[in-house]
Amino acid sequence: NSIRKKYISQQHNLNRNMKLSLFAFVLTGLVSVHAECPSSFEFTGQCNIASVSEAADCDLHAALGGISESELEELVEYVCAGAVASNTRNFTEMTLNGDNSNTFQWDNNYFDGGTSWNDEKETATESLYTGDLGSVLRSFNDYASDSIISWPDYHLESNYIDNFKDCDLRVAMCCFIESRLDSSPFVPNADVCNHDLHDSKHSNRLNRGHAVFESRRNKAYCNAFSWSYDSNEMSSRYSGNALFYISMYSGLYENGYVENIPGSPLCGCIEQMATVDASDCTKVDAVEIYTFSLENNQLSATLASEVRYGSCDTDIVSHYRSMANEKEVRELQSDHIVDDCNDANVDYINSMFYVPGSPPEVVDTSKWAIVVGEGEMYHPPIGDTAFRALIAESSNQIIYRKCLWCDNSHKDIYYKRLTSLASAEEHEFLDLFMSNWYESPRNERGVDFNLFSTYEDALAGTNAWAFCNYGEEGIGFPRNCGASGENTRKNWNSYAPNRTGGRANHHAFYVERNIDSSLA
Repeated sequence: NSIRKKYISQQHNLNRNMKLSLFAFVLTGLVSVHAECPSSFEFTGQCNIASVSEAADCDLHAALGGISESELEELVEYVCAGAVASNTRNFTEMTLNGDNSNTFQWDNNYFDGGTSWNDEKETATESLYTGDLGSVLRSFNDYASDSIISWPDYHLESNYIDNFKDCDLRVAMCCFIESRLDSSPFVPNADVCNHDLHDSKHSNRLNRGHAVFESRRNKAYCNAFSWSYDSNEMSSRYSGNALFYISMYSGLYENGYVENIPGSPLCGCIEQMATVDASDCTKVDAVEIYTFSLENNQLSATLASEVRYGSCDTDIVSHYRSMANEKEVRELQSDHIVDDCNDANVDYINSMFYVPGSPPEVVDTSKWAIVVGEGEMYHPPIGDTAFRALIAESSNQIIYRKCLWCDNSHKDIYYKRLTSLASAEEHEFLDLFMSNWYESPRNERGVDFNLFSTYEDALAGTNAWAFCNYGEEGIGFPRNCGASGENTRKNWNSYAPNRTGGRANHHAFYVERNIDSSLA
């Protein structure tokens, strides 16, 4: 029995020693694994101490010379910031790319609505995708798809770029009013409401002033984006990318959209832009891949970005709610992107204690029905159908243009119809007078109509004008028609957006009502 007890005791001690040895071996192995760090490791997502420690899976304190936890956190923060900085491109590089000679002043002028990028138009023989504009595509391919684009810097000495200074609501927007490409027609998505010119004084060079727009006539295509308070959030870090995309790449290069709302920047902080009633919404997403290197107790990192651009799949106000407080959302809705321009304009005018007025009556509207007007005689067009109906109801079928600042010979012109109108399927009769004065169909002087300088001559059919010409796109009534011969003083009007040069900028068209009529 004593021998048996001694044997059991020896076996127990042996087992205990083996367990201790095994435990020591496992512990040593664990310490060895965590003490030996890989020379490189990578991860996606946010760059912080937790992500770095998880990806390294080793004792970084020991590998970096026995630094403390706080020192490691500080080092990781520094290295992460360096990786972000090394993958960030200055915004000016977007226009300098491809050997462009453009400078930061080019960017400044472009965002105000200037430079040849806004002014030039595509022709049948000249493609605007070549030349300077080709740098936009190169910048998109070389930088915007895999790098961070910095927010445009503001320099106090030069106000570059003032349009993007103090974006307190963290929303920026671009609004275009034309297309420079024949192959890409302009498709507006917003009515323009009003604008306090002081809000963008460095852009429009006006210290004080107000603009209230006619929403039925003044339209724009607007695109906006917003970003988070947190500078490490994707929407904030890639806000420069979003600006480049909606302005130069999607807006200008892809769609050919150009020119700013009068008095408002082409692009800017929402606080500097004209008030509109709608805007598209763009967002930027990115996959960030950090690669860390550990060598000779030194830690370094690089960042590779996979940047994607797309629609928010909702309106900008709804998207903004996900990153803003209720006060900010209310301000965006009440001051910048409103539900209805008419209501917004009433509130805007009331805030300045203005009251509605009416222009002096130049023409007796009890005898003459207004059709359309421009400048100081502005009236929105009633449309071709209503215009034709007024002519059909008029006993004398006389159309009258009153022009305030034309030459005396062209202040009052009476167009008397002699034949029936061409059908609406053949052409828009109202456009004949507004912007495209053509002889065909059925608009030949002396056959289909005559022009007169007085109402009495029009009634009697005496002293009809002796000359008319036609056929230049964008030039409306009456081109160079004259009482005794060709008139070269440009007393014509035009409602075509890109046609300037006519003297009839303050005029209106009327149709004689079906009563015994004479001028007031």
